[in-house]
Amino acid sequence: MKQSIKQRFDPKITFLSSKPKLLQYIRDVDFSLRDVISIEIDSSDSIHQYIFKGLGFAFMVETDSEFTFFKNKLKISEIMADL
Repeated sequence: MKQSIKQRFDPKITFLSSKPKLLQYIRDVDFSLRDVISIEIDSSDSIHQYIFKGLGFAFMVETDSEFTFFKNKLKISEIMADL
């Protein structure tokens, strides 16, 4: 009997898996990646910013290249729409 196992490919988790300390931090703060549309990286010599963007929000995580500290900030954007 041949079983078909359906694996779900999540590119966000795949990307974050290459940065296990960042992925663990995202899980520890209980931030859901479900509504994240893009992950952007902005790096300087000492600070790396990972910006998780969705519709109406941006969640920014700051760390260093060794992931020895984490700071985060959530920015909610107001969306104006006619329904």
